[in-house]
Amino acid sequence: MNCLICNAPLNTQNSVIKLNQSVASDCTPVNLPAEILWCDECGHYQKLVSAEYLRKVDDIYKNYQPYSLNQGKEQQNFSASIPFTRCVKLIKNCFNYLKDKDVCNYLDIGTGSGAMLQAVESEHQDWTKYAQDISDNNADLLIDKYSLVDFYSSLSDVTLNFDVITLIHVLEHIEDVDGFLTELGGILSNSGIAIIQVPAIEENIWDFAIFDHISHFSRQGLEALLSQYFDIVTFPEEQIAKEITVIVSNPRRKPRTYIRNNRADKHTEFNQKQGQIRSLENVYVLGTGPAACFCASLLGSRLLGFLDEDPDKIGKSLLCKKIFDANSNYLRPIYLPYPLEQIRQIKVRLPQHQLIY
Repeated sequence: MNCLICNAPLNTQNSVIKLNQSVASDCTPVNLPAEILWCDECGHYQKLVSAEYLRKVDDIYKNYQPYSLNQGKEQQNFSASIPFTRCVKLIKNCFNYLKDKDVCNYLDIGTGSGAMLQAVESEHQDWTKYAQDISDNNADLLIDKYSLVDFYSSLSDVTLNFDVITLIHVLEHIEDVDGFLTELGGILSNSGIAIIQVPAIEENIWDFAIFDHISHFSRQGLEALLSQYFDIVTFPEEQIAKEITVIVSNPRRKPRTYIRNNRADKHTEFNQKQGQIRSLENVYVLGTGPAACFCASLLGSRLLGFLDEDPDKIGKSLLCKKIFDANSNYLRPIYLPYPLEQIRQIKVRLPQHQLIY
């Protein structure tokens, strides 16, 4: 097995993280072991991929239900004074790269429930829209709702060229990165751009817990990878917390030689967090995303319930536990599975609680 960024051979007998249980990216618990490897050459983190691992990932995608608590609608982010959704914020952050594309062919890869299509619909009504996803469960609904010209189940079915392509939380799922990025470059128009967003492992170590995320990217590693396939790799100045957004264009005909980067140890902190959670007494967990669900799987019966700031989720259940209002008062402590910057914001918004992190 080789590193997906620099192609160096990986020592599959020396994983830096071992997960006995984890969570899928749609928050479904996964009770199978997983291991994470760390490249000695470039510092990239990736899952140990086996036939059993791929079978389980395939099962996850067959039954995939993103944003199930919100009936497929993208969840609100409460880190700002006015809550926002990730896709709408992403479109606004990339405004300078899209302002000259009044009329264009647009493709959303890995469209899922259509969160990115909805964001594009509100900002760029004149775009001619297409979508792709390995699951066609929502195909008819999305074609009708967003007037899609076509819906592709496989990227290899795409024969057109596109002026704008979005891949929001797609690349971290890809096993054959070389083939995928080569295909991506082949369907970009001469002046086309692809907007890619992935989780930022250097900001958010909880991404390690997501079973179907094969790669866990740093900004430096992502730039090194994409520079092998595209002449222009640009990071918008304004980024969303815990995410890396990058815009690529001008596909290369042949990948160039990879330039080594530095290693940054994030696995030690994650292993310490796992140990901390296993030692906790009865607690609540703030949030209802994958990180919160992973903590719930480690806590088991010691989880008192989930807390959330989204009024649309309060009163519902997740993993057979009730979701309570985070703004109410609680006698027991609350665990925060978030980066320190986000924790600082939470402490300002919810000063009344006993918080553990």
